[in-house]
Amino acid sequence: MTNKNKLSPEDARKFINDDPWNWLPGRHCSSVRKRCSSVHLGEEEGIRILRAREQAALTPVSPEQIANYANEFLAALGIPEVETPRFAFPPGLTDDELDRYLEENLYEPISASGGNRKDLVWMKFTDQGFLGVVAASADINFDIRKDGETDLGKRTVAGIIVHGLKQTWDRSFVLAFPLKSIPEDLTCSGIETGIGNYLISQDVPILDYYSHRYF
Repeated sequence: MTNKNKLSPEDARKFINDDPWNWLPGRHCSSVRKRCSSVHLGEEEGIRILRAREQAALTPVSPEQIANYANEFLAALGIPEVETPRFAFPPGLTDDELDRYLEENLYEPISASGGNRKDLVWMKFTDQGFLGVVAASADINFDIRKDGETDLGKRTVAGIIVHGLKQTWDRSFVLAFPLKSIPEDLTCSGIETGIGNYLISQDVPILDYYSHRYF
């Protein structure tokens, strides 16, 4: 266990069901893509970038500790813990090669074992050790905005944020949690939300702070 007090099933579900508006200060728009709520909104930065800068001023938490917290959350819901959530990549893979590596070494083995590859919570980190995003489904990527790029329609919000903080992705690994025996009244996306909220409650900085709440 990582805490003195064991996380109860009731408390774990509170992190899933928490009203996302409780986490959105003021009336700022949360998107970083649209003009009305872009990375820069006039003289004022959009809330997702402002929050990311606040998070980046904190001390990052190690991937090992974050994995412990995530497994603690899963255990509270009766979902099997993941013994080795750190999924490493060979160095120097292109994006296409990375996609093939994921298919052959992560997604396909999940399917072959009778699981649903989309029932997957994953996390990626920056070169400065920060947790960048808590995400779900079989769409692991290291997308990031390029210098001088203005058309951001195909970029992920996390990639825009990380670039704006002058960081980049650590492409050497992700944390991956294939979910098994999900309770019938829960979904992968709900568990993603709960894990992200639980990490925040444990003082884990998350640069894309609102992503797991689907803002």
